[in-house]
This record gives sequence, structure tokens and C-alpha cells, in this order.
Amino acid sequence: MWQFRGNKNQITPGEKSAYPYKKARLADTGDDLTKRWFVVYYAWSEAKEKLVRKRVEVKGDTLEARLKEAKDIIKEVNKLLKAGMVTDVLSDEPAEPEPEKYESIQGLLRATIYFLDVKKTSLKANSHKTYRSSVKLFQTYLKDHNLGMIRLDRFTAVQAFGYMDYVSTKLRLSNKSYNKHLGVLETLFNFYLYRQQIRINPFVGIKPLPERPGKHTAFSPDQISRIKGACELIGDHQLWLFLNFLHYTLARPQSELRLLRVGDILEKTIRIDSENAKNNRTMHVLIPPPLERLIQHHRLRDYPASHYVFTIEGIPGEKPAYEKYFYNQHRRILTLLKLTDKAYDLYGWKHTGVIALYKATKDVKLIQRQCRHSSLDQTDKYLRDLGLFLDEDQLSGVPSL
Repeated sequence: MWQFRGNKNQITPGEKSAYPYKKARLADTGDDLTKRWFVVYYAWSEAKEKLVRKRVEVKGDTLEARLKEAKDIIKEVNKLLKAGMVTDVLSDEPAEPEPEKYESIQGLLRATIYFLDVKKTSLKANSHKTYRSSVKLFQTYLKDHNLGMIRLDRFTAVQAFGYMDYVSTKLRLSNKSYNKHLGVLETLFNFYLYRQQIRINPFVGIKPLPERPGKHTAFSPDQISRIKGACELIGDHQLWLFLNFLHYTLARPQSELRLLRVGDILEKTIRIDSENAKNNRTMHVLIPPPLERLIQHHRLRDYPASHYVFTIEGIPGEKPAYEKYFYNQHRRILTLLKLTDKAYDLYGWKHTGVIALYKATKDVKLIQRQCRHSSLDQTDKYLRDLGLFLDEDQLSGVPSL
């Protein structure tokens, strides 16, 4: 447990510490990323009355990332040591537990780093990438405004509003990006709120900004017919099968459908595994008759259950298609048909499927289950964003003047 022990005159950063120490440095690793990297330094121990060796592990997937991380840690540790920080403090008060790996850092900046480190084990790669991007922007702001070293519990709502004002006015990010940043920071402070290290989340009172509907455009019946014909012309039957799965299951193309396995195709439903699902929950969607006919035509259930349904070979196999494979195949068809508007993409097939399902059934509860929405409000908003209404004939009886 670290604590500041100044002399009678308060020590400020830049002045000589009242306690001896040895500056932080990166231990020699030979730039080998297979080894664990540490920043090491020596600080005064009150209990042992001597300098003791301490270290902080450096994380990063690339050489550049680790060197930058090490540089940041060294800078912060040296600042703390210079300000009079000691370890093994003699005190009658019980020390508050801190994460062992970051015991030397109590500031807000280090709290953000620890948050990302923990979240990396539970988030999917794309989600962690989003978190990392938002947190990095926040870290830059903290450094530029000399807020990185303040205690986590002393970051106020006023400062939180100031940061979000900076995001909207200085960075001029879209409302959608603004809301993503806000969501990540709410999650960051909730992380420490649930661990009882802070009493209030300073971002909780900030409201999201209104968002425009997404730019993914649904396909018209004529466009669907032309795309089907083009797939048949070039012999890309798997692409047409993939688009049908998108249309009927309303699954996400990259993270869910691309990683679908044969064993997930059950008798009446398709299982979306929690490892791939955005909400981290295993759920099922119904198989409508047109999709069932395609499943039987391609004899998908005859393949080994562990095989991926969609591969670059065109039939189920042991290795799934790479992430951009169907995007590229689809873009090739759209280019061939001169549908070059970027609003037309794979995700548009999900919108196309939702519109078709709504017009065929008018059953919002069914759409909620098939979309795997957590609430009807979410489904209602989705339908309205697509230009659909719960009752198109509701105003038909309004009399004319």
C-alpha cells in the first residue's frame, strides 16, 4: 500500500523527496515480446526502513505499444516518488486493498489502464477495441489537462461534463460516436463503483445525444432478384446462401453468422452461441420455411457438427471464412450491378429481413425474439428507424376538414 509521507513542509512535484528512492526504468528484455516486461524501481519502506525493489508489469501486443506503455509508467512512477511516496506504511488505520499489479499507482490514469486490462479477458476482440479507443481518447485528455494523477474518487461530475463537452465541441465527433464514448466511460466508472472504490459515477447524469438512423440501406425486391441472378451467373451459391441466412435469421454477418457451426442448425431453430453473440448470451432464432428448404438443399446438417457452415471453399469445413471474405464477395456483386452506393452492404440484408418479417406478420413480439432485442422499446425504435410504424392504418379514419 502506497502513501505520501511529506515533511513538515508539503512536498510538491518537482521538489526533492523527503525519502530516498531509485528512479523507475524498464528492465532489459532485448525487445522480446514473448517475455514479461517490467518497470522496476526502488522506494522507501517505512516498515523495513530501507529501499525495497518494486515493479509494474508492462502490457502490449506490439513492440511500439509496450515501449509507450513503459514510458508512461516510468513517467508516472517517478513523479510519485519525487512527490514523497513510500511503501509499507506504518499506520493504525487498515489499508484499503488495491490490485497487486498496480499497487504503485493510485491515480485516475492508472485506473483506466487496469480497467482495460481486466476487461480484455471478458470482452470480444471488437468490443475491446472499441473500449480501448474510447479510453485512449480519455487518457489523452487527462494528460493534457493534468488530471491523470488525481485520485479516481475525486474526478467530479463537473469534470465529466467538461470532458464530454470537449468531445462534442472540440473533437466534433458525431452523436453516435459521442454516445459510444459516454457508454464506455459510464462502464469504466461503474467498474469501480461496483467494487466500492467510488461512491458515485460522475458520468451517470450525462444524457446521450439523439442519433440518426444507420446508413445501412435495405434492398428492394428488384435489387434482390438481380443479386440472386448475379450469384447464379458467377456460380457463387454460398454467397446467396449466406445472404439468405442474414435475411431470415437477422444475425450479425461478421461476428455471428460467419462463425456459425453445423451443430448450431437445429430442427426448428438456429443457435447463436454466446461466444459470438454481441450480448454474450446463447439464444435461438426460428428457421422459416424458405431458409429450411435451402438448408435441406445444401444438406448442411449432414456435415460434422463442429464444422463451420461458411468457408472460403464454399462448403462447411474446419476453418471459417476470414472476416472480410463475404464483404468482399458481396461488394464484387454490387459493383457488377452498379450498386456502388456505400449504404448498400451486408448489414442491409438484416434490415431487409426485418422489413419483410414485419410486413408479413405485423408481430412486433416475434421481431423482438428474432432480433434478440432485450426489450420491445428497442424493437420499436428499430422499426421506426427503418420507417415502419406499429399501425400504418391508424390515421386512416381521420376525417377531412
